[in-house]
Amino acid sequence: MEWHTRWTEHARTLYHANVFRYAIVPRLLDLRANLAKSFS
Repeated sequence: MEWHTRWTEHARTLYHANVFRYAIVPRLLDLRANLAKSFS
């Protein structure tokens, strides 16, 4: 976006990570995503 480049001309790569306390949470998120794909 244009406003991102107004402040600087330099760019950097950003990384994002999720950490869940319970192992079932990522599985539930995957299940939800798969169900959404099958209904669309």
